[in-house]
Amino acid sequence: MSETERRRAVRILIVDDETIVRQSLADWFQQDGYEVHTAQNAKEALRVVAEHPADIAFLDIKMPGMDGLTLQARLA
Repeated sequence: MSETERRRAVRILIVDDETIVRQSLADWFQQDGYEVHTAQNAKEALRVVAEHPADIAFLDIKMPGMDGLTLQARLA
């Protein structure tokens, strides 16, 4: 399996309420060949993960509603 195929096999979830942070991280990982899904809050993240399970999640700690630590516990 090539490096690109290995990266494509890793699914990343990025959750951040700040659009610029979320999009910058997503762009960076996508350019490196990873499959990336994003969400602007924890509630949306749970919906995204139901359809696109993630291997790695980058979570903002302080978000309106459910915070990143609570989301982490729900994703585990």
